[in-house]
Amino acid sequence: MDPGYLAIALLVLGLGLIVCEVFIPSAGLIAVFATLCFAGSIVFAWTAWWYTNPAYFTIYAIALVVLIPSALGGAFYLLPHTEFGRRVLLEGPDLAEVTPYQEEQRRLQKLVGHVGKTLTLLNPGGLVQVDGTRQHCESEGLLLEAGTPVEIVAVKGNRVVVRPVEERREPTDLGSQQARGDETPLDFDLPQS
Repeated sequence: MDPGYLAIALLVLGLGLIVCEVFIPSAGLIAVFATLCFAGSIVFAWTAWWYTNPAYFTIYAIALVVLIPSALGGAFYLLPHTEFGRRVLLEGPDLAEVTPYQEEQRRLQKLVGHVGKTLTLLNPGGLVQVDGTRQHCESEGLLLEAGTPVEIVAVKGNRVVVRPVEERREPTDLGSQQARGDETPLDFDLPQS
């Protein structure tokens, strides 16, 4: 057989193997065979055309440099847009399919800032009642007794994060206390003589 035909046959086989490597998981084994095909193709092209006509070998080398990246580009970019490519390649799942409790998170996010009370001992997880519904919750690392008023501060997965509600005091006017004589000494005040 003529070495020129073998060079072209090995080049076509190597290009086909590169396209197969994209779709068939082989841990690089198909890529090794494709590289061997290209090496054999270059050797046969050298022996067939170098001595008779160096211009043929130059055209072959340029075609080799253009066809290998074209085959890879076609496999990665063009083939997935064809009917065959859509059958072979599977599309990735949507975010909604990957996160099954996404709707639950949106519903719980609306509860942030609401106040409720614990139904069970939070150690740190437990149950809380907010707006007439029971919710799974966890505290911010605190041990909370049942019946403690809590505020929802965040959503973590499909649970709410709560913190105890502190009593809200009215701000006092220090000037009016001093005028009435209700002055209580502070720790850092010096005694007046």
